[in-house]
Amino acid sequence: MGRCIPQKRLIRSEVHARYCNRLRACRLRGLIISEAELARRTGIERTTISALENNRRFLSIEQALLIREVLGCSLDDLYEPVLPPKSAVLAGEVGSVRR
Repeated sequence: MGRCIPQKRLIRSEVHARYCNRLRACRLRGLIISEAELARRTGIERTTISALENNRRFLSIEQALLIREVLGCSLDDLYEPVLPPKSAVLAGEVGSVRR
């Protein structure tokens, strides 16, 4: 039996390409000065917070919910859509986004 892992990876990479997070801006707006303090309050490792803030890791929904509770922000505040490159739009390579 074949596994669906390649399809799952494709979907995940498409989502990662469409969104980045605004964790650092939300953290500073919430008056939490350090990554270490946010890590202490959420239970997420400080190194993970750093990787998330630098978009080296994708902000999972579980992490986003924890962070939202601590910072008092919305999920929409934490995620930012990434606009496709202009060349991709002109070439018609960008698919429609369902809302």
